[in-house]
Amino acid sequence: MHPPVNLHSRFLKADCFRRAQLTISGLFQNPTTSRCFRANIKLDSNTWAGVLRLTEDLERFSVKPGVVSQLIELSAGKVSNQDAEAVIFDEWNLEDCPRHTGLYEFFNVMWVEWKNRITYRKAVGRVSRELWTNIAVEDTNLVLG
Repeated sequence: MHPPVNLHSRFLKADCFRRAQLTISGLFQNPTTSRCFRANIKLDSNTWAGVLRLTEDLERFSVKPGVVSQLIELSAGKVSNQDAEAVIFDEWNLEDCPRHTGLYEFFNVMWVEWKNRITYRKAVGRVSRELWTNIAVEDTNLVLG
């Protein structure tokens, strides 16, 4: 019998993530949910798509309106339109958030950046399910560093 092998890696390889591009439309803070800055993301000037929670220095990642963000899909979720969700969802009280129909359906996404074929996390967030389903038509493989 061989002793257990303790493997460590700096990278995680994954296949078949759906991806899409959206644009940063503005920054805001919501002290109810956390002290992090948030960025609204839009498909175009009139179509709100979702929100990203920025955990890094804003200048380091050049986060400003007009920056195009590459997003990959992580998972899906849905919640009922209840006041209790306002302390969890950064976008809950935004006028454009589609929760007002009674059920908020979304995809959890990660804003990523590629450097030398390695993918790095910049932020995480949510995009409305209806919009993401229509725009995330391209699959990608990645090595997350």
